[in-house]
Amino acid sequence: MKIISFLNMKGGVGKTTSCYQIAGFLNEMNKKTLVIDLDPQTNLTNRFKNIKPEKNIINLFLDDIDPADLITKTDFINIDIITSTKEHSTTEILVLQKIGTRNIYQILNEVIEIIKDDYEYILIDCPPAMTGEDFGYLLSKVPGVMFWLGIDTPYALHHPKMSPNEDALAFAVAEIGKFLKHKAEA
Repeated sequence: MKIISFLNMKGGVGKTTSCYQIAGFLNEMNKKTLVIDLDPQTNLTNRFKNIKPEKNIINLFLDDIDPADLITKTDFINIDIITSTKEHSTTEILVLQKIGTRNIYQILNEVIEIIKDDYEYILIDCPPAMTGEDFGYLLSKVPGVMFWLGIDTPYALHHPKMSPNEDALAFAVAEIGKFLKHKAEA
């Protein structure tokens, strides 16, 4: 089982889109995948139509709940989701009071330990407002992390000088395609 977290200290850099698209690729490769939406903006949750979750990520932190009860089936045969809720941002104080000194990622890690044998991949869409402690914890516990911390440049992330040229994009798409094909055949 592989865990990939999509994280950044900034919003609008493609975390959710990357998470959703990679889940789609894994679905096409018949890989059982769980996506976890930790972002209170709920954009990943909203990408999956026709789901009616009874529980969401907040229940993990506020209630004594069986992790299996958090999982919602999607319209994709190989993708399940633990949804987020817009209430997430307004319940943050309650969550912090309930969990005390425990980090939400420690609790999430405990849940993953329980359900990990049911999935080949777990993809985590993280919120943009993360602390250095959050990054440090995830980097120490999660074996595959995809993130963009930024580079030392005077240009903004979406400035044209920060975009790769067409040749680099074509190369990246070809290499990722080869990688996914190799993984599917393995």
